[in-house]
Order: sequence, then structure tokens, then C-alpha cells
Amino acid sequence: PITRTILVLAALSMAGLPPFFGFLSKETLYHGLLHTEAVTGATKWLIISMSVLANAFVFAVSFKLIFGLFGGDETEKAEHAHEAGKGLWMPAAAVVSMVVIFGLLGFTPGTENLVNWLSSDPDAHNHMSLLPWHWELQPVVLSLATIITGIAIYQNRKLVIAMQDAIANAIPSMQAIWDRMLACVTWGATKFADNWQRGSLRWYFTGILGFLAGMTLLAFFRSGLQFKELNPDIDDAVNKTWYGIALCVMLCFSAMILVRAKTRLQAAVAATATGFLTSLLFVVYRSPDILLTQILIETVSTIFVLLILYFMPPFRKENMTPITRVTSAIVACSVGLAMFLCVLFVTDDKFRYENNLADDYLARAFDEADGKNAVNVIIVDFRAIDTTGEVLVLVTVGMLVFGLLRSRRKNKVDDSPETTETTEPTPNV
Repeated sequence: PITRTILVLAALSMAGLPPFFGFLSKETLYHGLLHTEAVTGATKWLIISMSVLANAFVFAVSFKLIFGLFGGDETEKAEHAHEAGKGLWMPAAAVVSMVVIFGLLGFTPGTENLVNWLSSDPDAHNHMSLLPWHWELQPVVLSLATIITGIAIYQNRKLVIAMQDAIANAIPSMQAIWDRMLACVTWGATKFADNWQRGSLRWYFTGILGFLAGMTLLAFFRSGLQFKELNPDIDDAVNKTWYGIALCVMLCFSAMILVRAKTRLQAAVAATATGFLTSLLFVVYRSPDILLTQILIETVSTIFVLLILYFMPPFRKENMTPITRVTSAIVACSVGLAMFLCVLFVTDDKFRYENNLADDYLARAFDEADGKNAVNVIIVDFRAIDTTGEVLVLVTVGMLVFGLLRSRRKNKVDDSPETTETTEPTPNV
């Protein structure tokens, strides 16, 4: 009897009958739809008609619950039916009590004031009352239409169920559409991963460098910078410092050796030479601090590279397809063009002095950080977290690669026929 009482009260409120709070909420919905200015004309009445039909189905479902569980021919006879425990019906009773209390408070301004106070609109003026002389005619007519339609749906529920089954057989259900959509998402993700995450460094670098060059060239194109207006300042490198030209020539030579290297050691040496020669370019611009920093970074990177190369297998000649060769050539030329334009633009006087942060950095370095060396202040103070992150990334990646390669080499030795016959396998910790 307790469960039945709770269910009946909740179902009557859900059906939108007075004096429950469901009636007040439904009347407020109809009042808002009738007086809204968001939609007008036929669209407004279409929304109102669909709302009435939806509430009519809720009305029919509510009485289907009442009579289907506790009365009428549809009640299923249960041999062991018994009252639910307090832990089950007390939460439902608390909610139903609120529905009844706030519904009865509709005879007073209490419910209306509470709803307006809880509204997200600070100027809310919802009108909610159970007093008949406060009702508006149009919402009441819509409520009567809802009740009459709901009774008709419940009386012809078998026909409605048959129509629902026919529609379900003719049109896929939302659950089937959802499952199909998820299957398509999974299929697309799998195809994307298979095409992009293929374990090829050439493929990864092609995508990364191609995107970098494309965005750089697009930025130059959209910025309106004119190539013919450039006036790069290279007098110091050409007329005054012959060793700047010599360093550039050696840089080109080491870069060609790098891309033509046949062994990993040769490639490592050429890459190291390229880095050190780039560092020496700062001598041309009289920046000894940057020179020292760059040399230290190149030295540490070289140690890591040589440590890793010790465990790497030798170079294998790769037979690239013509499409791969053309793609690599296009990406290489695009990156070279983008970097060449970057150098030209950043050495142009107009670009340098109209978009320059050097003065601000220098002022802050000497005044705020009380430093005598702007480069050191920028690296250690202004970019301290960034510098720490770069060091951590370099050390972490080096240790991980070193560990992986050692594990690969050890597994190769353990799996050889000579070792498997004479040694017992050890568990992998």
C-alpha cells in the first residue's frame, strides 16, 4: 500500500493533474509557449501542438503505470509480492511529498515566489497558481486538450503499440542509429590510425615539416609582406667578416654530407658539425654568451646521439617509390623556401624594427631582473620553466631511448640459438 500510494501520487503529478506540482509546471510551459517571442506564426503552433501531444503520451503512460501495476486486467499476478523496505520507498516518498507540498502551495503565492527566486533569470515573473480565477483561458484549453488526447491514447493503447511496432520495423530505432554512428566513428578512427600511425619516421616528419612549411608560407602570403620590398642587412657578413661567408660555405658542405651519409656515425658527425658551425655564426654577430650556450647544447646532444647510435642497427638502403621521392622533394623544397624567406624577413630593417621585442627584453633584463647578461636572464629568469622543461624532455627521451635499445639488444642476444641452449630464460622484471 505504501508503494502504491507513492506511485499513484507521482503518476498523477506526471500526468499534469491538479493539485499537484506537475499541473503547475505544465501550465507554466503552455503559458511560456503562448507568449514567447522567440518563434512566431506556424512554427509556434507546431511546437505547441507537439508539446500537447508529448504531454498526452506522458498522461497515458502515467495511467498505464497505475492500472498496469496495481489494478485492472493488465495487472500481473505476483505470488511473492510484498511491501518494499524503507530504504527503497523513503527516498521516493520524500520526492513525492515535495511534489504534493509545492502543488498545494499553489493556492498561495509561495510556489510562485519560490520558482521565481530559483530562476536563472533575475527578472523572472512566472505566474503559477491553483486558484481558478487566476488561470488564463488558453493554457487551460491546452491542458484539457492534453487530458482528452491522453485518455484517447490510453483507451486505444493496443492500436498505439501496434503502430509503434510498425514504425520501429520500418524506421531504425535511435539505439540502432546510435550504435551505427559509434561503429562509424570507430571505423574512421581505426582507418585514421592505420594511415597515420604507421611507425615510419619519414611519414611523421613529412607531415610535421609539410604542415610547418605550409603554415609559414600561408602566413607570409596573408600578411601582405612583399618580397620585392625586402632590404636585408647582410653587409657585415659580406663586406666586413670573410669568416662569416666561410662558415656558411662549410655549413652547406656539412649539410650535404649529412643527407648523403651512408652510415649512422657519418650522419652523426655531419649533424654535429652543422650544429657547431651554426654556433660559430654567433661569433659574426658578436654574441659570445649565445655561442657558449649553443656549444654546450650541441655537446650534450652529441653525447646522447653517439650513446644511442652505439645500440642502433646499421643503415639499410631503402627502395623508395617514385611518389615517395617526389613527396620528399616537394616537402624539402617547401621547408627550404620557408626558412629562406624567414631569414630574409627577419634580417630586413622594416620587419626587425617594427616588430621587435629586443628593447623590451633588454630593459627588463637590466632593470627588473638586475642582470648584466640579457641572454642569461632570459634563459634562467624569463624562460626558467621553459628551459627546465626542455632539459627534462631531453634527459627523459635520452634515457628512454637508451633503455629501449639496451632491452632490444639484450633480447636479441637471449633469443639467439647459442644462448637458448646454454642459459635458462630469466623473468622480465
